[in-house]
Amino acid sequence: MERKTTQSLLRFIKILPIALIIIGIVVGFQFKDISVADIVKYTPENPFLAACILIGLYALKSISIVFPLIVLNISAGMLFSPLWAIMVNIIGSFVTSVIPYFIGKFVGRGFVMKIMRKHKKFDDVTKMSIVQNPWFYSYFLRVVSVLPGDLVSMLLGSFKLKFTPYILGSLLGIFPGMLAATFMGTAISNPSSPEFIIALVGTVLLSVVSYFVYRRWKNKTM
Repeated sequence: MERKTTQSLLRFIKILPIALIIIGIVVGFQFKDISVADIVKYTPENPFLAACILIGLYALKSISIVFPLIVLNISAGMLFSPLWAIMVNIIGSFVTSVIPYFIGKFVGRGFVMKIMRKHKKFDDVTKMSIVQNPWFYSYFLRVVSVLPGDLVSMLLGSFKLKFTPYILGSLLGIFPGMLAATFMGTAISNPSSPEFIIALVGTVLLSVVSYFVYRRWKNKTM
């Protein structure tokens, strides 16, 4: 009896990450058209509750792979002072990096690869020596935005990278774009202000630099 209970528990644990992904995608599609205005409108005025809800949305985003991270970054900039917005976004970035990492680590590389094959740039990722240089590729894959960030986290988790180099590289790669989007949110009520223009230009420049860094890397490896 005890053995059957243990086996049932192990089966449940095994399918739990896959079930979370499916539930996350289903729920996420209900929020796929969510906007900054929607988040700000329905978030309570209490700063602590607002931070909890926003971090909860980060967690949902990490298993749904649906709505873009920049929406949450900008929302935090609108809801909090710059310092608190950055802190909330750092915690949110940590959460959205950790959950899919452990899901990928648990379900294994085979399952993650099946998901990844649906993306055009999957073949480029297979050329990377991820295991040999975990810190660099955790950072690099965030900076160049080759694939959705949640899939990147799942992939790196499936390679069973050590957590410390993974999370440090990931957060460092996420930070510049997150910072620019946060300041865009703090100044969004005055889009003609220097703060908003600088943040917007910074976001665009990061995208352009990301593209050229990726192209240069691809030309070297092809």
